[in-house]
Amino acid sequence: KMLREEGSEDDALRFNASFESGNLAEVRLVCVSPLEYDLHIRPDTLNARHRVWFFFSVSNVRRTQKVIFNIIGYSKVKSLFRDGMAPCVSSTRRPFWERMPQASVYYYRSPRHDRQYVLSFPFCFEKPDETYFFAYSYPYTYSYLQRYLHSLDVKQLPFY
Repeated sequence: KMLREEGSEDDALRFNASFESGNLAEVRLVCVSPLEYDLHIRPDTLNARHRVWFFFSVSNVRRTQKVIFNIIGYSKVKSLFRDGMAPCVSSTRRPFWERMPQASVYYYRSPRHDRQYVLSFPFCFEKPDETYFFAYSYPYTYSYLQRYLHSLDVKQLPFY
């Protein structure tokens, strides 16, 4: 299911989390200039009270388009984002994952969001017609694990 903000137009950013390990519940446009979005994450699978993981894509971007993302609904008071960790980003033309600059990542309790914990970071899209992926950390999907385990089976290692 493609997520778009309410009243969105054809040139609006398109958000998606309908893929393996994807997590994004709701998207709201907060401000048009500068472009700012509130992104609500779904609860973790094992415990509905926990909200930590996010993984989503953004498409329909424009060159040098700047945006601020606010990831809302974290359940943790202490987060690695407070100690210098930064979200990961990749894109269709740059399929390797890399951390965003830590200096522009903010984790705080927001009065504007009912005192929920929020992770905010700016991003500048480099190329149009490209899909960008954002994640809490380097995604490691079940499918990736299965491929890796199969590769070990094929090698017929004596200790495996």
